[in-house]
Amino acid sequence: FGGDSGGLSAAELADPCVMQPLIFLLSYALGQTWLALGLQPALLLGHSFGEYAALCLGGHLDLPEMLALVCRRGELFAGLTGFTWAVHGAGERVKAILPEEVLIAAFNTDQQVTVAGPLIAREPLREALQLAGLRW
Repeated sequence: FGGDSGGLSAAELADPCVMQPLIFLLSYALGQTWLALGLQPALLLGHSFGEYAALCLGGHLDLPEMLALVCRRGELFAGLTGFTWAVHGAGERVKAILPEEVLIAAFNTDQQVTVAGPLIAREPLREALQLAGLRW
């Protein structure tokens, strides 16, 4: 991607109107590849865009309908300010070091949370995570 290859730049890929449909299409294409190879799932599930791909692959929504939904989601996300990061660490440990403006948005697993906050809190959060030895 990017560079002299003629692909998208990092800034273009960071645009939710571009990134989100690409993530969905990659999941959908992978599922179609497995189906083309003769693998028939007994059950489909996913997380976020994986759920959307599972709905299409399972025949509950067709691809044009889902692409319209995913593109609209990207447009809505593009209008938001702030950030979310997945942080590798137990919720209570992460919560204890968060800058005041940053909140835990989701408990993904017992060792991973998603945090969210305003853009101005990214650097203080980055520093706090580094000091605590936590990855994001």
